[in-house]
Amino acid sequence: MRAAVWSPTNGSLQYLTNDKRIELNALVIMSNHIHLIWQALTGFTPSGVQASFMKYTAQQIKRSLAKDNSDMLTGLKVNKYDREYPRLTGRAGNMEKRAIRH
Repeated sequence: MRAAVWSPTNGSLQYLTNDKRIELNALVIMSNHIHLIWQALTGFTPSGVQASFMKYTAQQIKRSLAKDNSDMLTGLKVNKYDREYPRLTGRAGNMEKRAIRH
């Protein structure tokens, strides 16, 4: 499971730094969450960078789970008319009632 989360997170951070959207100053990987210190570069806002990071990372985690751990992904499904999977919040293991829209 950890690879399913770390690989997309790492890819997101590499993209944001390579695309000159952020300067990544510090990264701490904990057993169930990460800490980042970044600075949005010229032309980008911190909230915009954070939204891009979280959206892309969540979508990649969902794809990874669909490929490698579909049973877990099935367990995350909710019964709502406008959504299929709950959105993972910034706190590891917690789920928000709202979901990622397709």
